[in-house]
Amino acid sequence: MWKKTENPYNQYLITFFDRINFLFGSYNLLGNQLKHLENLFKESLEKNNYSPEIIRAFCCLLMRDITEKPKSLCHFKYNTGKFEIKGDEYFKHLNKVKIREASWCISQSFEAFESFLKKVIYLTHELNPDCIDEDKRKKFEDVCTKQSKDKKNYLTNYFNFTYKYSNSLLPFLKNYSDYYKQFLNNNYRNLKFEDWLKFVSEARNAIVHHEMVIKYDKINWERVNPRFMNKYFPGSLSEKGYSLQIENKNVRLNLETFLEHGFLIYKSLSTEMNYDIIDLK
Repeated sequence: MWKKTENPYNQYLITFFDRINFLFGSYNLLGNQLKHLENLFKESLEKNNYSPEIIRAFCCLLMRDITEKPKSLCHFKYNTGKFEIKGDEYFKHLNKVKIREASWCISQSFEAFESFLKKVIYLTHELNPDCIDEDKRKKFEDVCTKQSKDKKNYLTNYFNFTYKYSNSLLPFLKNYSDYYKQFLNNNYRNLKFEDWLKFVSEARNAIVHHEMVIKYDKINWERVNPRFMNKYFPGSLSEKGYSLQIENKNVRLNLETFLEHGFLIYKSLSTEMNYDIIDLK
């Protein structure tokens, strides 16, 4: 599939593409299996005229008290509680699992995108040292005197200090590449990547830390387009904030957008360095 060229950015693009496809494939596999399981249960209940109340799911975790000396060869374990659902709650919980996995897939894709972004921009600094901003270089050498004297690891230390946070990487791209700047917000997807990426970042934070709820103060809701929300990040408003309710179609669209944005970055940097673009056909 991949045409081999001398473009050093290719390896990072291929790794990024592979990671996104792995995440979507794994999510899709689980979603299909859960749907199949739900259909089998419902068909069996209907066929045998059983009530959903007969369905049970139960599990619990045991633990040791590691301050207790074992009285025999066997360690005594204590019950820590239980997880139990039954009846219609079983099917509702399956749906919750699917929503969580959908959200997790987007969250992991965001991290894969960040990793790709850092690697290709670091490579750009290796290939073209002139792209280092003099003001940023001076700040690094003033603040990190010891690290700046380490000539062997100078670039790594400079990069880690200057681009500690991923939101500082896109401004570099806009300043470095006119090609990227041209298509960032004027593309054939008709999507403002910056706005989308900011929302993805907040969604990822909500997924990991806040039970899939985006806090009200994290987004300028007056600027949010309802069509955009329904298309990429459907959900509902509550007292806590905006509760994400992501489905399969939203996962696919967001992951495709990650791929498209990643390819735009790859294409922009390759164009600036006069490298051949990978043949995707």
